[in-house]
Amino acid sequence: MFLVLSIFLTSLLAGDALAQRGGVDMRWRWPEGRETRFEMVEEMTQEMGVGTRDAKTRRWNRRIEFTERVVRSDEEESFVERTITRVVIDADDPEEGRVQYDSDQRTRSPHREAESHRLVRPFARMVGQKVSFAITHDGTVTDARGGDDLFNAMFAELDISGMPGLSAGAGGGDYRSQIEQSFRVIPRQSVTPGSSWDARVEHSIGPIGRIVEETRHTLRGRPAGGRARINSEGRMSIRLAGGLDGAMGIRINDATHSGETVFDLEAGQIVEQKSTIDWSFTVDGVLLDPSRALEDPGEQRVNIRQSASLRRMR
Repeated sequence: MFLVLSIFLTSLLAGDALAQRGGVDMRWRWPEGRETRFEMVEEMTQEMGVGTRDAKTRRWNRRIEFTERVVRSDEEESFVERTITRVVIDADDPEEGRVQYDSDQRTRSPHREAESHRLVRPFARMVGQKVSFAITHDGTVTDARGGDDLFNAMFAELDISGMPGLSAGAGGGDYRSQIEQSFRVIPRQSVTPGSSWDARVEHSIGPIGRIVEETRHTLRGRPAGGRARINSEGRMSIRLAGGLDGAMGIRINDATHSGETVFDLEAGQIVEQKSTIDWSFTVDGVLLDPSRALEDPGEQRVNIRQSASLRRMR
């Protein structure tokens, strides 16, 4: 669930700064030939406990660097390509211990040995992968490519034929939709400082259903230094597919998210973005660990705190 991440948060806005009636008119801007480096950092703490057993804590820190290049731009739309250039992982698992990896050091020990670790391997294979999309100037994504290739590279050695939730979430129209939804922090209209707008985003989890994010964004005061600040907060839920409601043994107790986006009005792109997600849910313990059914068939309690940031590196 915490994957959503959305592996690529976003990257752009712009504008004819202060518009009519004192509003701020924010627009996407994609000048042909522009190349920008971004860094995305994701930190996660996951606490899990089943029945009467003590909770176990897993910690993740994952950093992904990518380059964004505007390949072509015309009056109607722009074509953008993103290339993943570096992955850094620091994971601490109660059963497998700690593993650290930096793709820039992959020919040296201990990174060379860590590259094949199951907690590292899928992400190490992201390096060099490309995704691309075509986007109109109002933020509508008309085409997206590379999602399937990225997914296949990450899970090349895994047999996912019996894991429809994974195999159904790779790409196609849903991948295009996910990219477009990541741009919805921008209202696509002139807004006055202090005003708010709502956005609803859905992420597919295959035949299980969809994760739904409902968010209220608020423009914080008048832009200063050519940059606008947007606060965001909202809730998340899982919409199970027909026939699965009540049958999956999953109950969400609470799921909230909040964040801030700093937008460069002149460049028309995000300078920095931060978000935090807090999940609390219970799962039927037998579903996740059938071998424990007789020993301790209690529910599994799961608490997840996930923070993510996107930073323009130039």
